[in-house]
Amino acid sequence: MSMDPVPRRISDGDRDAAVEMLREHFELGRLDESEFSDRMQSALAARTMQDLTPLFSDLPDPRPDETGGSSPASYSRPPAGNRLPDRKDRSGGVQPRGTDYLAIAQGIVWPVAIFLMIFTRGGGWYWILAAIVVSVIINQVRAGRDRRQPPPY
Repeated sequence: MSMDPVPRRISDGDRDAAVEMLREHFELGRLDESEFSDRMQSALAARTMQDLTPLFSDLPDPRPDETGGSSPASYSRPPAGNRLPDRKDRSGGVQPRGTDYLAIAQGIVWPVAIFLMIFTRGGGWYWILAAIVVSVIINQVRAGRDRRQPPPY
């Protein structure tokens, strides 16, 4: 009888956590788009921890814990709402990103424009035009920020 340990099977959460770790390495520029895509597909197809280990062999932390598995809770999707997701700095610490003020501004522009249009003399149709211009500018700034995010998997 062989004394080799039986490979530990991993869960969907372990696979998802590995993909999030790969995404972080991609965001930091350690992987190019094709490497990220290849490794992500391999991570999603992995059945055991031994299948995941080679995907991180040339990368620093974060990486899946080979003894106990990865922690899916620490690599969850970004929070919904007006908060930007936190970023990890080079030392592994978390840097909070704060509130997404562009989203708040975009939500306030139209009600303010409508209020000013109703309660100013002469109809104030120019407030609606100003709201359109401000909304377009905010959308362009947010789209530029979103372009720097890694592609969805």
